[in-house]
Amino acid sequence: MRASWVSLMLTAVVLAVTGAGVATDTVGAAATKKVVAKKKPVTCKAGQAKLTLGTSVRCVAPSTLMPKPAPAPNPLTRWTRVALDQTLATRLQRRLGDKRLRGGVATRIKGTLAKIRTGVVPIGAKLDASLRVQDAAASRWARLRAVTVTEGPTVVTDTPGSTSAKVTYDVSDPASSTTASVDVAAKVRKDASQETDPTIDFELGFTVKDKDKGSSSTTELALPLHLNGDQADRCPSAAGVANRGTRFEFRRTTRERRTKVGVEYENTTVNGNGKVTLKGTAGRDAALKSIEYTGTMKLGAAYAASGLKGLARANSRWEFSISSTGTMNPQTGTITGGSETLTGTLRDLSLNARQEEAELAKQLGDPATRKALLDILANLLEREFKGMKEAEKHWQTPNTCATAELTPASATLGEGETTAVTGGVKAKDGAPADGDWTLQTRTRGNATALPGTSSAAARISLTMTAEAPGAADRTADLLLRATSPAGVATAPWTATAPETALYFRVVGASASQDIDGTLSNANCSSVGAPDGVGPWTFALQPTAGEPDGQLSLDGAIGGGVRASGVSTRPAWTYEATCGAPPTTTTTPKDPIVSTGRFGPLVSFYDVPGDAGSVRVVWDVLAPAPIFQQEALGPSCIPQTLWIPGFNQQLPLSTLRQATPFTLSVNTAWTVDRTLVDGHTTCSGTTALSLTLQRVKADGSPLG
Repeated sequence: MRASWVSLMLTAVVLAVTGAGVATDTVGAAATKKVVAKKKPVTCKAGQAKLTLGTSVRCVAPSTLMPKPAPAPNPLTRWTRVALDQTLATRLQRRLGDKRLRGGVATRIKGTLAKIRTGVVPIGAKLDASLRVQDAAASRWARLRAVTVTEGPTVVTDTPGSTSAKVTYDVSDPASSTTASVDVAAKVRKDASQETDPTIDFELGFTVKDKDKGSSSTTELALPLHLNGDQADRCPSAAGVANRGTRFEFRRTTRERRTKVGVEYENTTVNGNGKVTLKGTAGRDAALKSIEYTGTMKLGAAYAASGLKGLARANSRWEFSISSTGTMNPQTGTITGGSETLTGTLRDLSLNARQEEAELAKQLGDPATRKALLDILANLLEREFKGMKEAEKHWQTPNTCATAELTPASATLGEGETTAVTGGVKAKDGAPADGDWTLQTRTRGNATALPGTSSAAARISLTMTAEAPGAADRTADLLLRATSPAGVATAPWTATAPETALYFRVVGASASQDIDGTLSNANCSSVGAPDGVGPWTFALQPTAGEPDGQLSLDGAIGGGVRASGVSTRPAWTYEATCGAPPTTTTTPKDPIVSTGRFGPLVSFYDVPGDAGSVRVVWDVLAPAPIFQQEALGPSCIPQTLWIPGFNQQLPLSTLRQATPFTLSVNTAWTVDRTLVDGHTTCSGTTALSLTLQRVKADGSPLG
């Protein structure tokens, strides 16, 4: 009866992917004639899955679509193991061989391969040790008898897209006087165009040439060094969609050439590729609510051999394809529904068309064939599911994949005052997303309409209420939490009590003032120097400690700021004419130097009907101008409160700003005043400037 070599080959491939042991089943040949399955309308009940095996269609429990994945070692280790395991290669070649090549010829082949394998094993052990592979194979190699191995130079070639290395070993077996040369070559190719997730392909080859027997053996293996995903979304879209996918492909080829035994050649090729994709959808709670999967796998093999100078020939080729789609439990990864289809093609020179169809149908219906293919997909599917669950933890970390926006984000509110606020959620890419809002923490104040919802098209409407001020004059201190299909987000909202006063320090100041005029009464008249008096000057002396002034906001606006420094009135000549006959006296006046709070002065007043504005009134520079000595009469001090040039109306926000700001005035003025004791006329020009910086009540910086 024909042995089931298909199951054996599939089991060998599963070894490559899962690290499982090698089966010992034997099977018959197969390969490339495709059998088209006849479609039969089959409707499965709710909760069942559809399974198609060639022409057979049946309804099964969803859990049977995908087996439980077997534990898998590191991909690099397991793939290298397949390449180095010459025992496996020999077993596969022997079992895949046509029965006409067995018997005496097979015995001689086995002996030759054993000698070659003896030479290759130390090399494999050396490579395997460098990969830190520790398993039963190491102890098996250790039991083999020693051979002499001489290592030649290693040649490494670097190109922009690949790196390759080759080394030649001369091997001798003193016990059997057998000598061989072994060429070991490896190549790594990288697709540089894929910057974020490059594809790295690994090729490993062994060529053993038996110098005494004139035979050779070549084993080649090509596969991805890393099974990186084609796509691995760490954050969902605004609609909650996150995708993951991984793929792999490999090729293994062994070629035997002999000139002094009954077999001329024996070639085996196994290749496969597969892909798994997952589409996860998150709900408004930022948790996975569904996962859809798709898995495809193709596996093919070809065997060709010739012996006894062509009298014994074998040629077979086959390929299996399986596709599986369905849904998974988003919490456990259990398959909950879907469908699966297995198809194949076969061709074997030793079988006629009817026998090929029968063999194909047998293999498609063999549970071992399907399991061998699904074992690979199951491993990939489990890994991607775990990756998606890790991504779920990532997007459930607040503000990692989604952001919450509150407008306005803060306000100035007194106790019991309220204000309207709106909120929305955005995904990582900035697109608006639905959101479910709750109040996560409350230190002070409150928010109405929570729990509440927003949508991608409509923001949530909230009303914030302030309480009595706490630390840092906070009247509201809330943290809102929003869950969305795009992830979890939090947003703080704060309110500060209205200030009762603004405190200022003068950080810059300048002043200049000129004056000229006359003063008279019934007995005398006096005048200044012909060219007037001036200019007054001022030099700022910055202060420390308490502020230089304040603006009171508790009730009516009021207050003022005055600079400290040195204010100097220049020297001038005072002339007075008195009596009858008139007598004129001239008196020189020394300069007056005042130190302390004699600099420019501004006073603050409210603006009736406008709570957002402040009236700023300047005063003339001290000491104030006055032309009076013995004679009585009106002074020459202008009443700046009523002079338009000394009045300014400013937004309250100008005085609230934390950065320094400058106030200034430059105006001419006139005094023409008559009282019972005389008449005064004078005029002057005053230019003043103050640069203010807000500070705390104790004069320290705002911070």
